[in-house]
Amino acid sequence: MTTCVDSTVKGFVGIGAVMEIVKNAMCGSSPWVSPFFPTRLMHLAVSVSLDRFTTTAAANAEKYAPGADSLKGKVIIITGSSGGLGQEAARVLLHKGAHVIMAVRNVAKGEEILKKIKDEGATGKGTVLLLDLTDLKSVESFAKSFERMKLPCHVLMNNAGIMMPPTEVLSKQGYESQFAVNHLSSFYLTKLLEKTILSSGTVEEPARVVYVASEATEFWSGPGGGEGLAEQVPPKRAYHPFHNYCLSKACNVLTAKEQQRLWGPNATAIAVAIHPGLIKTNLLANAGKIEGAFYGWPFWYAQKSVPQGAATQVYAAIAKDIVAEVRGGEYYYWNSKAQKPWVQDNYTDEICKEVWDRTLALVNKK
Repeated sequence: MTTCVDSTVKGFVGIGAVMEIVKNAMCGSSPWVSPFFPTRLMHLAVSVSLDRFTTTAAANAEKYAPGADSLKGKVIIITGSSGGLGQEAARVLLHKGAHVIMAVRNVAKGEEILKKIKDEGATGKGTVLLLDLTDLKSVESFAKSFERMKLPCHVLMNNAGIMMPPTEVLSKQGYESQFAVNHLSSFYLTKLLEKTILSSGTVEEPARVVYVASEATEFWSGPGGGEGLAEQVPPKRAYHPFHNYCLSKACNVLTAKEQQRLWGPNATAIAVAIHPGLIKTNLLANAGKIEGAFYGWPFWYAQKSVPQGAATQVYAAIAKDIVAEVRGGEYYYWNSKAQKPWVQDNYTDEICKEVWDRTLALVNKK
């Protein structure tokens, strides 16, 4: 009974936190908040209504890579694979025979997770390597460790992320932590491994980079007026947990689209961003009051399980149909199919290029 009451209270508290953002949007009192936030929130509430009935990562793996050991010989890097969606993606792909590189902050925990998966009977090989996305130097060290293994990279799954620390936390290089972990370090890791990724695929069977983004991209206010992206990449506005998160995830989508444009339709690799859905993991463990809205009863009707949440990133990693679609202009996937961001004006080629150029300048000066 106590648990039920606590959950109900957390739900109402969470609604209050969301309504505070809505109030800011309607009053125009926060530069982070798009005036269209209330409309976008309603759109989200409706669009996710049937998400809890979608397929799982294991079902997608069997559909697009049927049979035991069907991915034997494939090398797949998954960041943040010692928990949540990354762990499930690693588990499913190891059961298909892939060699999964588990890039994690806690190596001991990663080794424990890997052992559990292997004890289930997974036939793939697993390797656990240290990667701390709050430090660009750790990103460099990981890339060097991987290169010393002399392995190809058929899939890089930029899965790791953090969500809404209640107060601003800075990375080792002094960037807001959500921007650093969710965007900057993933961008840098991909850049460092780009040569290996491109050499691992063919035009017919390209390697893949998968950015795990979020429906939170729909709440990004866009480049805005005045200084525009100059005050967002990197973030210079007053810290707001929710809107800093939305910005970082929008950057994932912008990066995927621009990376694919730069590579072009005849490259030996493709890049794509995905939205996994609303999944109750530990991602919101430190987010404060707003956790009760998205992980509580207000969105219960739309919450996916972890196996369902990992489905789209597994789809993006192995499905053959996606290759022609991405080369034809698709760049964002949700529920294992191509979708268009609701606010497409935020993802023009010009905006994508500016975010790319600004991010590249940041990693070059580290």
